[in-house]
Amino acid sequence: MEHGTPFIIVAVAVVLAGCGYAAQGTPEHAASPTALVSATATSQATSSAEATPGWHRYTNTAGAYSLQYPASWYEIPNPNFPNDYPSSFSNENAGYWPRSTPQIGTADNVFLTVLRDPTTGACSAYSDPVRASDTTLGDDPAKRYVIASPPGFGNPDPSYRILIEGVHQNHCWILSFDSRTQRARDTNAADDDQIVASFKFLD
Repeated sequence: MEHGTPFIIVAVAVVLAGCGYAAQGTPEHAASPTALVSATATSQATSSAEATPGWHRYTNTAGAYSLQYPASWYEIPNPNFPNDYPSSFSNENAGYWPRSTPQIGTADNVFLTVLRDPTTGACSAYSDPVRASDTTLGDDPAKRYVIASPPGFGNPDPSYRILIEGVHQNHCWILSFDSRTQRARDTNAADDDQIVASFKFLD
C-alpha cells in the first residue's frame, strides 16, 4: 500500500490459488473476502509511476507485475493456478471466472483477469471489435479493444468486454474486463483505463 498520501485504509481479501498464494503473491493487505469500505477513486488516467489516492496496489511476484485497483473492488481467489497467476479482480464479490452459473454477480459486475499467453509471439488481433485504439501496457505498446460478444462457448449470456493486449518479453499479456451488460462495461471504462495506466512490469 502506498504511503505518504492520506487515504482510507481498507482490508481486502486475498486468497489466490489457495495456499499457493501466500507463498508467492505479495499484496500489501490481506484479509477475508468481505465487503470493502468504498473510497472515492479518481477516474482520470495517471502515469503508471503515480499512486492513485484511495486505491490499493497489488504486486504479483510470480508474474512480475503490479497494478492498482479501486478500494471498493475485490481480489478474487483463483483455485485453478497454484502459482497465484493469473490474477483476478472484481467490483463485486462475484466468484472466480469462469462462473459456475451465468447469473453470479449482478448486471453491474466487472471482472478483470490478468494473464500471460504461455506461448511466444505477438497477440492475436480481433477482427470485429466495436472499437479499437492504441494504448500502452506497462510502457509497452498495446491495443485496447471494446467488444460485444453474443452468447456462446457454453455461456448463455452475452459478454461485454474491454480488452487490453500487449507484448512484453515476447509474450502476449492480456487484461480482460468482462461484464454481463453494456452499461457495466461502459460506466466502468474510466476505472478500467486507470487500472491499465497503473500496470507495471517488474522485470
